[in-house]
Amino acid sequence: MSLEQALAENTAAIKELTAVWSKLNAQANAVDKMPADTVVKAGPVEVVAKPEKAVAPKAEKAAVTKPAASTTASTASSSTADAAPAVDYAPVGAAITAYAATHGRDATIAKLGDFGVASGKALKPEQYEAALAAFTAEEEVA
Repeated sequence: MSLEQALAENTAAIKELTAVWSKLNAQANAVDKMPADTVVKAGPVEVVAKPEKAVAPKAEKAAVTKPAASTTASTASSSTADAAPAVDYAPVGAAITAYAATHGRDATIAKLGDFGVASGKALKPEQYEAALAAFTAEEEVA
């Protein structure tokens, strides 16, 4: 691939990304202007645009018990591996995309390398929470 061709492809990709971000920004601004408790329908899902008071659902606490002497270590580790991740991929993907838009592709790939992957979709569910924190940490400082 020639340098000119690579530049043309990257320029086209940046233009597409800019168009998508502009559209998402316009949608976010439209939601911000809605009165509180407005129901927004997105496909089959209805969501309250800005609830007056957001209430986080209470998480059920898992009972902590000591394993019996006959329980093997593999059984104990498999029960913790079956637990659902605290964060799903959607916010992680959005954070990675936002990071890439501000820091560039090389910095994003380098940060993904810290997790042993070359793309966000290669992250394991147990890595989502740490990746989300890593890709949003600089935004919170600024």
